[in-house]
Amino acid sequence: MFAQDLSQKEFVSQTFSHWQLINCQTTEVIPAKGMEFRIQHRFGAVDSFDDLYYQFLGLDLPANIRYSFGGALSDKLYIGIGRAKYGKIYDFEMKYKILRQTKDDSPPMSLAAYFNASSYTTSFPSVPENYYFEDSTTVFEYKPAHRLSYNTQLIIARKFSNKLSLQLAAVFIYQNLVPVGKDNYTLAIPVSGRYKVGVTSSILFEFTHVINNKSENHVPPFSLAYEIVSTGHAFQIVLSSTQNLTEQEIYTSDSYDYRDGKFLFGFNIKRNFWRK
Repeated sequence: MFAQDLSQKEFVSQTFSHWQLINCQTTEVIPAKGMEFRIQHRFGAVDSFDDLYYQFLGLDLPANIRYSFGGALSDKLYIGIGRAKYGKIYDFEMKYKILRQTKDDSPPMSLAAYFNASSYTTSFPSVPENYYFEDSTTVFEYKPAHRLSYNTQLIIARKFSNKLSLQLAAVFIYQNLVPVGKDNYTLAIPVSGRYKVGVTSSILFEFTHVINNKSENHVPPFSLAYEIVSTGHAFQIVLSSTQNLTEQEIYTSDSYDYRDGKFLFGFNIKRNFWRK
């Protein structure tokens, strides 16, 4: 009887259109037998209406771009790889969907666990000969492990209606090498959501509260996007406070101060494929 009840549960579908919102992860996974290719692109920062015109929305300025490709291992698990221009960062990611929201609210939300490991491959910056580790006695020297950082998340989401979906995540980032005086770990709480304004179009937002490792000039990362979705495709026009494209960098680096009108334009494109 219990197995029969489970088989009759109706799951809520498309809380979000794909497994990444703008920069943040969602509780969605790549569909079974599916694959996805994604491009994230951010132009240079502009800080005035004159810049907006003169730098042509930031297109004339140096840009950052990340390519990623993922594939489903089951209807709950996928793995993926990516590469970003700044830092020449390569990353590996995986996500597992623990719970899926049902129409009778049992459970009333979706829950997913996410992990990402990334490695910088750009050259290390030079340091003085008399440079030491934080213990002030061990002479500093770079190690291959210093290139690595990790991102672990637990993500909770709920689809409140056909128009509104919201989610909250607990993020733990660990970097093997950080400046003196900073913690190796960073804690953050991203809040994000989607509001559908048409059959295939939505407004997306992300706002992140970073708990520690903040500078005096810290501005919470914030992004907005307009999304257009079709079968197998999604296109987003992005307005963001950061040019970084991996969450390890977004939550541990200073954002541009959008309160003073500084921001970046960009776009995200995704394409789905299915295996026979």
